[in-house]
Amino acid sequence: MQARLLPALLVAALVLVQALGYPAAAQEVQLKFYPEDVKGDYFEVGFSVSLTGGLEEFGGEALCALKATVDWINDRGGVFVKGIRHSVRLVYADDGSSPEKALEVYQALYDRGVNLLLSPAEPVLAQAVARNFIAAGDVNALLVNYALGSEVMIVGARDKIVGATGTLTTYIVDTFKIINGLEPAARILVVHARPQVYVSAVNEAVKQAQEAKIGVIVEDTVSLSRDTLQADVNRVVDTVNQVKPDMIVIVADDELAGEAVKALYGKIPVKLVVAVGISSPRIFGLTAGATQSQDVLVVTDWLADGALPPEEATALGLPFTGPTFEVFKQYLKERCPAIQPGAIAARAAAALILLANSVQKANSFDPAKIREAAVNYGIATFYGPIVIDEATSLSKMPPAMVGQWDAGKLVYLGHLAHEGYQHVQGHEELDIAKIRYPSKQWREALEQGATGVPQQQTQETQQQGQQEAEAGGGTGMLLAAAAVVVLIAVAAAAVALRRRG
Repeated sequence: MQARLLPALLVAALVLVQALGYPAAAQEVQLKFYPEDVKGDYFEVGFSVSLTGGLEEFGGEALCALKATVDWINDRGGVFVKGIRHSVRLVYADDGSSPEKALEVYQALYDRGVNLLLSPAEPVLAQAVARNFIAAGDVNALLVNYALGSEVMIVGARDKIVGATGTLTTYIVDTFKIINGLEPAARILVVHARPQVYVSAVNEAVKQAQEAKIGVIVEDTVSLSRDTLQADVNRVVDTVNQVKPDMIVIVADDELAGEAVKALYGKIPVKLVVAVGISSPRIFGLTAGATQSQDVLVVTDWLADGALPPEEATALGLPFTGPTFEVFKQYLKERCPAIQPGAIAARAAAALILLANSVQKANSFDPAKIREAAVNYGIATFYGPIVIDEATSLSKMPPAMVGQWDAGKLVYLGHLAHEGYQHVQGHEELDIAKIRYPSKQWREALEQGATGVPQQQTQETQQQGQQEAEAGGGTGMLLAAAAVVVLIAVAAAAVALRRRG
């Protein structure tokens, strides 16, 4: 009887421990392969992808894009190294949207012998992998990063990482330049997520704007704790009511930016809201809703209508390695019909193409030689030009693209050309006059004398959240007590069994 009772008690204890949030024993990483069967010579490219958890939609788009790109590369003959044709094979695993799990995935990949890696799509996960795996210990690998915020990720591992995207700092500075063109000395409130990738980018951008004497006045920067989404949104509303800025700049993930816009829309008298680095305008639109998104300006790294055509790569003096956007869309549609290519898909494709191209240029699978090739040969894809700076390991491109929501659709307005790239003609140069400023819907709220969300409303919401937290705390104490009782019972049963034996 006791022998049968002991396993049951152990199971019950484990369930309660997991309910309390304590980590269970690490599960073995289940690696997946694409394509599963490869004929002839091939090399493997590893990465983690968020197929479950809060970042699932990001992960799904990235994985589809990478599968489409690897098929495009292999269909064109693969990659030649020392005269031998090699196919590309993807090796990946689900990271559950968790930085800790992502680290386990990359360790499993490295243990398998995979040392050519792509980053996760999400900046916080990519930063964790770069700092806690690539830069830690004696890791002989190359990581091609395609998450925004590369400037933070390369710290301590510059010689092992290549950033294929533009930097988040650059896009924030570009936002300040646009605002300066609309209204010099405009008063700005910058709202950003708490993770270091966002904090560092905002602080550096403010510093650069001051040094360059860009005429904007940053009244305040608000770092959101992400304790709960509702608490963060409440804080945004309260701060906007206190500061009363001319414009709001949001540097955060799509969900947080979308919910903030939805809470502010039609209630706060501001002239313009700008979302910076939004990785998927499609998701942002679904989060905030077509109406609430109306007239929000977006400054990001890629929009579909701004895809780079081959002839403009020639004008830049860069080889267009392909595919064209039309070809990429067809490959993506055949594999994932429901996915509409956004910035994440474009970044992922560009990163894999950069890696494959650099392998062939290096004529080697040595990570150090591949990195050297990446920083010595610029390329262009439909995502845009990728020119890696050897000193920083960061891409100087692509330029910022600007769009504004109109009738539920994000309309491409043009791009900002950087020094040395003004001669690009395929992208439309941004005309400041095309920006609706003050934007229509927010101006209507201003003309109607909006004074913001009543303070009482947010206080009531906060009180409700506090009551829920207290209730949750009581539940946690009960669970803890129950777990202790069960564990004591398990220990007693074990002692009794030993005595009987």
